Amino acid sequence: MTEEIIFNPADHTYIYGETPTPSVTTLIRLMAEDPYKGVPKSNLERASKYGNKVHELIEDYALGKYEGQPEDAEGYEGIALRRFHDLANENDIVITSCEQRLVYIDSGLPLYCGMYDMFGTIGGRASLIDIKTTAEIHHDQLKLQLAMYKAAIEQMFNNEVEETYCLWLPKKKLGRLVKIEIPTFDSVLEKARIAYAKSYGD
Repeated sequence: MTEEIIFNPADHTYIYGETPTPSVTTLIRLMAEDPYKGVPKSNLERASKYGNKVHELIEDYALGKYEGQPEDAEGYEGIALRRFHDLANENDIVITSCEQRLVYIDSGLPLYCGMYDMFGTIGGRASLIDIKTTAEIHHDQLKLQLAMYKAAIEQMFNNEVEETYCLWLPKKKLGRLVKIEIPTFDSVLEKARIAYAKSYGD
């Protein structure tokens, strides 16, 4: 099913088959308060640059594509990679896939698309992991995001997601692996349908 999902990074939109479909991020902006409202664009761009590099390093390392050792990486990004290395050893984290595109079908039509960061096992339990590099974890938005990704994974691949986590790697604090308790999907689904109607309704 993933080959039918087309992502346009320029405006962060998706097409499923021939149907324009909102991203999880787009719907969440309509479902919960935007924590970045009012933050200067220059600040967001700097944070995004750091976050993108950390995502790239960790995902390459987790899948065995990183050339070198964690101690070879420089700067704050290198600190984040080494912290992930330590957390992976401490918590028995095994990553099996990264950056997979998802779609959730509701009554025969795509409701949202998205792309999770990492999936694998933590302590032997099937786990969905989202990497965050922000100064704090925005729990309201993250819970919705993980619930929506979890539902799409289970629908698409018939794989149970047993636990959901945030791999939190802020720039100037010690990173942590944080277990996230998500709401029931029925409650999230109703909010997502309302947000979809606002975004793509007639």
